[in-house]
Amino acid sequence: MNMGEENNPKADASHRYGAGTNFSSPAYAKASAGRQATVKKAQQATLKMAKDWRKSEDTIHHAIKSYKDVIQIDPESAEADEARGELLKVAEDWDKKGRKYAAAQLYKQLMTAN
Repeated sequence: MNMGEENNPKADASHRYGAGTNFSSPAYAKASAGRQATVKKAQQATLKMAKDWRKSEDTIHHAIKSYKDVIQIDPESAEADEARGELLKVAEDWDKKGRKYAAAQLYKQLMTAN
């Protein structure tokens, strides 16, 4: 606390960070479940868009970024597994087309990612 804040309840960190919030309450669990459902829907929509972007060399960079975003949000999800599979397909396609360095970089990212 700064000088003069001794009697200021807003200076107390517990006020700023929601001390007393009951994270085990049914209302919090319901909100958390709702957020998880929203995240899952957003991941699925992102995967769908990425598959469309992957069809063109002009937009494949959007697909790659989107796949990486899906993985970053929840690395253990089924959507993340699907995104990793799609990235692997991109790397394999590049490898076949002679884009060895780009393929190698993507393979490396897949090996070192979550």
